Amino acid sequence: MKKLLFLIIICIGSQVALAQDTIYDRKNYNILAKVIEITKSDIKYRRFDNPDGPIYNISKSEVSYIKYENGLIEDYRNIAEPDKPTRREKRPENRWVPKGDKIISTGFWAFSAPDLLIYSSGWDEKTKEPVLGAFINFEKLYAENRIGISISPFIGFNRKAYGSGFGLSFYPKNYGRAQFKIEPQYVFSVQDYWERHYDSENQYYKTIEFQTTLSHLLFNLGININASENWVISNNFGFGMTVGNSNYGNYFDQPFHRSNSAIENPVFSFRIGLGYRFK
Repeated sequence: MKKLLFLIIICIGSQVALAQDTIYDRKNYNILAKVIEITKSDIKYRRFDNPDGPIYNISKSEVSYIKYENGLIEDYRNIAEPDKPTRREKRPENRWVPKGDKIISTGFWAFSAPDLLIYSSGWDEKTKEPVLGAFINFEKLYAENRIGISISPFIGFNRKAYGSGFGLSFYPKNYGRAQFKIEPQYVFSVQDYWERHYDSENQYYKTIEFQTTLSHLLFNLGININASENWVISNNFGFGMTVGNSNYGNYFDQPFHRSNSAIENPVFSFRIGLGYRFK
């Protein structure tokens, strides 16, 4: 009788053991479970010792294989890496995105249009002083802060000069502590100006001083350093050319002729400022 009872207990235990699924993970641990559902990326199960308890999830990529109650084995070892969010999926969470689509800044602006022509007689064209000035810049951003339109009035403090610049900025990326940009810009200025003319009959130079309006086209390369969500340090270096001089013909007196054309002069620009970003 005892032998029969013992045999019955063994049979019941065997059936119970066979009624469970076993999940083997990649760290050589096994989970006694009842598999409920297998999705594209996860395995849902209940603990075998708590069949009415909560449903647990485990990623397929963390599982080596499953041995079902009927003896069937399902192998997941061909999944190479844990099914975690890819770098592309995680990147937006790690991006530091500055707030606000408007930037107002102020700082120092220096630009120069030097005369480069040197005469064989030893007389150099009178070098123009670079304009050193202060500016205020307002920029409105569009297209998820990838495109900006700006206006930059300025005034010179080393010599008489004032005017404004108008720019169109393009930002390759709209996130991060450092944002590079390219910016075509039109600048006009009213300033004291001089030109040297040569009298071919009397063979001497005559310098004429006057006030004029100059127009420049610049191509700027810049970087915005986002010190915080609101504060920005901006730097721009530009190069271009003079495209207009309002008093070009007003001071042209024969037999003098211009020794160099203002329209041919290159222009160099540097600007640094501190700005505040807001909505």
